[in-house]
Amino acid sequence: MSSVGIFIVDSDTGSLTRPFTSTDGKHQLLANLEYLKPDGSGPIAITNTATPIAAGDNRSDPTTTITNQWTDKTGLALTNISNGNYPGDYTGELTWTLSDVPH
Repeated sequence: MSSVGIFIVDSDTGSLTRPFTSTDGKHQLLANLEYLKPDGSGPIAITNTATPIAAGDNRSDPTTTITNQWTDKTGLALTNISNGNYPGDYTGELTWTLSDVPH
């Protein structure tokens, strides 16, 4: 009898499902949402299309808290692309999907 070893690779994707808009509904934030990886590679632009953010192997540790690696230079960041932004409160929606895929 033979056996097949299977392990799971966790894959995180992110997508901006609703752009950042002022709470009064009058303005859209003119900025890029990016993910700055802890290893210094990137930035990864997060748009309305699911974008791979991180991947890992959970054989040694099934729990990973991705935010534990974030600093003031890593993690999610908004980069201003215009001087035409209006002050105020903005809301948006980011979808973060974790997929377990056999490898």
